Amino acid sequence: MQLPKPHEAEIQKQVMQYLWAIGAFAIRINSGAFAGSHNGKKRFVRFNSEPGTSDILAILPNGRFAAFEVKRPGWKRPSGEREEKQAAFLAEVRRRGGVAAFVTGVDDVVKELET
Repeated sequence: MQLPKPHEAEIQKQVMQYLWAIGAFAIRINSGAFAGSHNGKKRFVRFNSEPGTSDILAILPNGRFAAFEVKRPGWKRPSGEREEKQAAFLAEVRRRGGVAAFVTGVDDVVKELET
């Protein structure tokens, strides 16, 4: 019998708990947008200003910036425009000296922090 893959939200929670446990200042970021109306006016609201922003942003105990985009186990590589924007965001964080990666669990985070 094969166990079901955990949802991204479950993995995000585990990663956040791990980062807090090691003393990181970590926050969960909501990305995306929604359309709605208020007082008869239509509005389009983005949740943040940077396309592809990672699910989790952190300042590690050593002061280094980290960004982790969480995916379900079995995920292999970016596909589609949304994931390409996520990959570009991660690449920019790495280019500027931060730790950044797509992760499918806490083990991936541990590996990234060891390098």
